Amino acid sequence: RKLLVGLGVESDLLFLGFWAVLVGYTMYGGLPAVIATDLLQISLILAVFLGLFGYLVWIGVLNWATVSALSSPASMPDGGFSYWFSYLGIPVLFSFAEQDLAQRFFAARSSAIATAASWASAGGLLLFAAIPALIGVQARLSGLVVGEGQSPLLMLVAQHIGPVGQALVMCALVAAIASTADSLLCAVSSNIVQDFVPQSRGSAFRVRCAEIATLVVGAAGIIGSYCATNILGVMTQSYELLVSGVLIPVLVCIVGGRLSRIAALCSVMTGFCVYSFIWSGVVTVALPGSFVALVASAAAYVVGLLISLMLND
Repeated sequence: RKLLVGLGVESDLLFLGFWAVLVGYTMYGGLPAVIATDLLQISLILAVFLGLFGYLVWIGVLNWATVSALSSPASMPDGGFSYWFSYLGIPVLFSFAEQDLAQRFFAARSSAIATAASWASAGGLLLFAAIPALIGVQARLSGLVVGEGQSPLLMLVAQHIGPVGQALVMCALVAAIASTADSLLCAVSSNIVQDFVPQSRGSAFRVRCAEIATLVVGAAGIIGSYCATNILGVMTQSYELLVSGVLIPVLVCIVGGRLSRIAALCSVMTGFCVYSFIWSGVVTVALPGSFVALVASAAAYVVGLLISLMLND
């Protein structure tokens, strides 16, 4: 919604219609529909941004000086440990516990395909991320003045590419947002059904519950878009909440070690509580709240292990 507003498209009907279509096909088709639409969306994203990158290099907007500037402090945002941990560290840690990408990988026919897809997508994402990063660095180096709600990428594109090119970039950005949104809707609804709807109720009932959950979560997303103003802040907080409580037990399962239900519960509850107290302002800390909550969660896991050993659990 903020992207559309930044482009001067403030029609609520257009926004609501777009979101209704997205929620509708996710409800109707589930994960197969999400994967099918993602193939089309990702093809559009790759074609547009690779073409944009090639054109900006060809006309000299992006050059070796832009690449060199990636290592220059002048091109980097100002901020210390708190900034970098919140906007870089937390998303990296979140990738260990998130589900929407993993849901697609592990729906593969075999573990070999899932492994190959994971490695290929990781390499592709790292390489592709260089394109918006270089454009953002160039926008910063050129002294581009970005107003509230405006996109540096679109403003730089508007200076060097005509309206048709700008429209294509806008479509690619919307496709990227849709690709993320439908996969998250599918992941949330599947989590709800898996955790709260017993298998004994039958597959048809569980599918209907998943459709209802998708509708409810999608409607909540629409309402939330009118309440939230800081996109990065909302995303970071959602990452921080999950990382603070769930990451430590998940890492223990991945890396290997002594598993304990008591330790996992202690870790999850402590991480959630500490983060909630810091986020609500009940407790004030100098370090990032998510970092403090993560350390507390790890300490609680160790305490839980000791308790489980004493109880021979």
